[in-house]
Amino acid sequence: MAKTATLCVRLDPTLKEEGDDILKDIGVSASTLITMLYKQLVEKRGIPFEVSTRKERKEPLDVSKLTHDELIAEIEKGYRDIEEGREIDAEEFFKRFDKEHNL
Repeated sequence: MAKTATLCVRLDPTLKEEGDDILKDIGVSASTLITMLYKQLVEKRGIPFEVSTRKERKEPLDVSKLTHDELIAEIEKGYRDIEEGREIDAEEFFKRFDKEHNL
């Protein structure tokens, strides 16, 4: 048998129940869904779907097209955002995301 790793995830109970109902209808387990997500994540080298908190979308940054200096500048910009408090934790992010997308 192949070795496996365990992933522990905390979800809102209602969200989990609704998601489990959909998975049951299509005949896919949560474990299979997560495996599919991870396979796509690795293949695409990023999240395999759009993630946005803005109503007005700007073109996503394609790091493969940046020069070394441009990439370093983007990383430094991210660090400055963190240092200056322009970041939010994941829980707050998903609250805003759900609200903006009427979820």
